[in-house]
Amino acid sequence: MVMDIRIVDVEWALDDTGATYQAYVVEIARGLKTWAVRRRYSAFDKLRRVVTKELGPMSRPFPAKNIFGGGNPAERQQKLELWLRELAEAVAPAPAAYASFAEFVKEPADPAPIGGAPPQKPARRSIIQPQPAPPPEPPQPPSPPKWDPSFMSSDPLAGLADALLVAPRPAPAPPKPRPPPKPKPAKPEGEAAPRFPPPAAARPTFLLGSATSYAATGEGLRDAIKAGDLAGVKDLVARDASLASYQDRQTESMLHLACLFDHVAIAIELAAHGADPTVTNAAGETPLDVAQPSLRKRLAAAREQWKQQNSSS
Repeated sequence: MVMDIRIVDVEWALDDTGATYQAYVVEIARGLKTWAVRRRYSAFDKLRRVVTKELGPMSRPFPAKNIFGGGNPAERQQKLELWLRELAEAVAPAPAAYASFAEFVKEPADPAPIGGAPPQKPARRSIIQPQPAPPPEPPQPPSPPKWDPSFMSSDPLAGLADALLVAPRPAPAPPKPRPPPKPKPAKPEGEAAPRFPPPAAARPTFLLGSATSYAATGEGLRDAIKAGDLAGVKDLVARDASLASYQDRQTESMLHLACLFDHVAIAIELAAHGADPTVTNAAGETPLDVAQPSLRKRLAAAREQWKQQNSSS
């Protein structure tokens, strides 16, 4: 039975380390079942690499990764949906590709019918946002009184007084009585009130270097890179140069992180302390893959300088 696949939304989510990423909401309908899964771009790319080995490239183009802007998110979402719909129709004869596709969509088990009645197909979620109700019209100002010349026929002054009659203004409300002032506590005899706060209450006017103290660990270096704190990074790698090659639980190296955030000075500092720009993460990407083209040459030069310094010493 053919699947009907749509990408209905893109949400921001947090991973186990607290970093944010974009998750595509994929809604699948098959027969009487409708369910949704959330997958990040790396999951789409991993599925593409597996199925391409067995099926070859799809006729629909797979959108390339674009981290530093310049692309259209809506266009990328549409291309991913068209590529996934074509894959759903072509993946059945390929065992390895079908297994990876089934793991990607995570189809739930069929529900057991209640009382012998066939299950009803749930309604698909609409991605069209409801139009807000129009705002209420502002109240119209009262129309001015119409001139009636007949009231001037008998008594002109009386009619003029009636026309200009206005409602009397209400008398102003009497002012509320103020509460009596609170008595001030008596000071002990001979004690003078301090004119300035004690020295401990004074705050420093400036700090030299990093304003944050990080733990001398890989996670502490990771926090300094996320904060863009170059002084903090320099302090940590100066104390322990091996921290520059640290990889977190998601196999992301610190050089990966600096390149993703485009912290150029921090990336050069890490490479100058031995960070390898060719190490790969779980998605098979190196820091050079995610770095800006202008940064790649500088990373390679800093890494080569570090090699020469260590070989000469």
